[in-house]
Amino acid sequence: MRKFLGTYNPIYTKTFEKQLRGLNGKYLERVEEKIQDLVNDPWHNTAFLKGQYRGKRKLRLNRTDRLLFVICEECQELRHNGIYNDCDDCDDIPENTIKIAGIIFKHKY
Repeated sequence: MRKFLGTYNPIYTKTFEKQLRGLNGKYLERVEEKIQDLVNDPWHNTAFLKGQYRGKRKLRLNRTDRLLFVICEECQELRHNGIYNDCDDCDDIPENTIKIAGIIFKHKY
């Protein structure tokens, strides 16, 4: 599935940007570290989600919180962009992009 071999470019949704503004310094550093790990290899230690989050992937931030994101090349290949991930700008975004959707705090699966 993976076509692009290199660093990915992260972009943030408005929801995620709003969540970032409310985070404390230490937690914010943790989130930034995880995003840096994602741009190097978005498939490492991530899982594809089902149910209400179908079309997205999750990455563990700590014991209870998960970072939600979309790998654009995967989304386009599986044709999730119009069904599960409402991306108006999908055709304009390069495949080597990761769209950070938000954080699920205290998840319950």
